[in-house]
Amino acid sequence: MNISNCKNLCFITGSSRGFGRCIAELLVQDEQLFANCKAGSKIVLCGRSINDLEDTKKLMIQFCKDLSNITIDILTFDLANAAEVEKEFKNYLATLDEDFENCFFFNNAATLGNISSVFTEFKINEIEMAYTVNVVVPIFLISQFCNKFIKSNQYVIQTSTLAAIQPLSCMSLYCSSKASMDMFLQAISIDHPKIRTLNYAPGPLDTDMVQTIIKDIRSDETKKLFGDMISNATILQPIDSSRKLIQLLKRNEFKNGDHVDYFDIK
Repeated sequence: MNISNCKNLCFITGSSRGFGRCIAELLVQDEQLFANCKAGSKIVLCGRSINDLEDTKKLMIQFCKDLSNITIDILTFDLANAAEVEKEFKNYLATLDEDFENCFFFNNAATLGNISSVFTEFKINEIEMAYTVNVVVPIFLISQFCNKFIKSNQYVIQTSTLAAIQPLSCMSLYCSSKASMDMFLQAISIDHPKIRTLNYAPGPLDTDMVQTIIKDIRSDETKKLFGDMISNATILQPIDSSRKLIQLLKRNEFKNGDHVDYFDIK
C-alpha cells in the first residue's frame, strides 16, 4: 500500500493514549501513508479526554516533518453513551466532504467490562455497558463511516485480541464482545468485499489495561499470567506493536476479515 500524494482521511478511536496514540504518531511519520498526503487530508482523534487527545496531537506535530497538508481534528465523546455518540458523530460527518481517495477507520477503544466478578454475579447494566462500548457503538461508527465514504477506498482496522479466540478466566465480557467484533468484520468482508477489513491482535501490551487486570481481576490465574509478563519483561511496548501493524497495512496482503496476531508477522 502506498497512499502518498493522495487525499486521505483517518479516524482513530481510543487515540488519547497507549496503542491508539502510537498508531497516530506512526501514520504521520510514514512516507507511504500520511507523511506525504495531498492538501485537505485529515486525521480525526477520538476519545473521552480532550487533554489527552491534545497531547497526542502535539506528539504528532513533533514527530512529523511537515503537517501542512493534514488537519488534525479532535472529536470527544463517551462510547458508553450511545445517544451522545450518535449525535456527535453524525454532526461531525456532515461537515466532511466525500472526496477523500482513501479512508481509514481504526476501531481501537474498548473496555474490559467487569473483571472483578464471575459471570454469575453480573448485573444487567454491566453487561449492557461492556457491549455498548465494545460492540454496539463501534458497529454504528463503522457503518456510518462506510456509508459516508462509500466512493472511497475504505479500510477498517479493529484492535482485536488473542482473547477473541482464546478465553481467559474472569474476562468473559471482554472475550465475547471482542469475538463479536472479529466476526462483524468478517461479515463485512462478505457483504462488501471492496472494503478492506482487518482484525489485528497487538499482543500483550504494557498499557493501563494490563495494570487494571493485575489490580482488579478476580482470577489469580489471569493475574499471574499478566504479572509474569511484566516481571519477565516479555510484555510488548505499544509502539513496537504499532510498527508491526503499519508494516502489515503497507504490505496490504492480508485477507479481508483476517485475524492477524503480532506474533504472526515476520
